[in-house]
Amino acid sequence: MKVLLCEDNSADIKKAREQIEAAAEACREEMALEICETAEACRAYLKGEVPDLVFMDIFMAEISGVVLAREIRDLSADAQIVFLTSSNEFAAESYEVGAMDYILKPPAQSQVKKVFENYMKTRKSPSRYILVKRGRDEVKIEEAGILYVRTTGNETSIYTKTGVIRAYYPLREIEKQLDDHCFLRIRKGLVTSMGYIKTMEGDYCVLKNGEEYAISRKNKAENRKKFYAYQFSQIERR
Repeated sequence: MKVLLCEDNSADIKKAREQIEAAAEACREEMALEICETAEACRAYLKGEVPDLVFMDIFMAEISGVVLAREIRDLSADAQIVFLTSSNEFAAESYEVGAMDYILKPPAQSQVKKVFENYMKTRKSPSRYILVKRGRDEVKIEEAGILYVRTTGNETSIYTKTGVIRAYYPLREIEKQLDDHCFLRIRKGLVTSMGYIKTMEGDYCVLKNGEEYAISRKNKAENRKKFYAYQFSQIERR
């Protein structure tokens, strides 16, 4: 488990580190803890690693922790982010980036331990991931969190449960990595999780967010067959 602590106050680092290490030990979780004291150090770390769990100080000297959290979210839809702060001022913004928790300083041992417990509950094993190139970097995205993928021009947008990841990366390369028992190409430029389809009637498919798309004529019969087979498999699991 990779844990990242972004904090620029030495006293707060000491306290947070003690609580994080104690929580990992209490939960019997193997952990690699990285501490970054500046935004520059954090960004340098993120070029080579994608953390599983992030403890982020909101009030950093150089930049707001919310801005850094958005950058982390762009790299990974799966990283769990916990904000550490001395004020409730940015509570609403923290949840816009899909924050797992928002803890006032100094964090209590029980709060940090609860974060680890919640992370371990939500973690799926084994998980399927896809890799998407963004420039020189590769973004790792959990397949179970993907709702649909859509291309507009040369840009591909991957809509997940926690946000949108955009990249200049071919949809066909993403589609190759997705489980074809769970994902469906509705038309050119659109692949969706069958679990995110609300209805498929006539010539149209309606997603759970209300968006409606015409179904490709070429694959209409095959798409219906796959979708109904998926629905039946979900009923059998209940």
